[in-house]
Parts: sequence; structure tokens; C-alpha cells
Amino acid sequence: MHHERIVTLTREQAGLYQALVDQTPEQVKASTGIARRGLILKLLQGLRQICNTL
Repeated sequence: MHHERIVTLTREQAGLYQALVDQTPEQVKASTGIARRGLILKLLQGLRQICNTL
């Protein structure tokens, strides 16, 4: 099931969100298998946490 919710981020949240998005692709490219999947899950959880700290 997919739920889409649009939220307005504070300036601090937007900075944290962008920093996480910017740093993760290089780590994912350098990983394979279960480690890669773990990094993607960590990214999704981190982004969700940032968005939920309103």
C-alpha cells in the first residue's frame, strides 16, 4: 500500500533532508547485495524521520 503525503519542511529539516540525499548515492554505488539494501532502507528511514519531526 502506498500513501503519499506532502509536508512543508522547516529550513533546518530541508537542510538535513538534502544533506542525507546528497551523501547517500555514493555510498550506495560503492555497496552491493545486502549492504546496499541496508543503506537504502537506512536512507528511507532517515528521510521519514526528518519529515516526521514537525
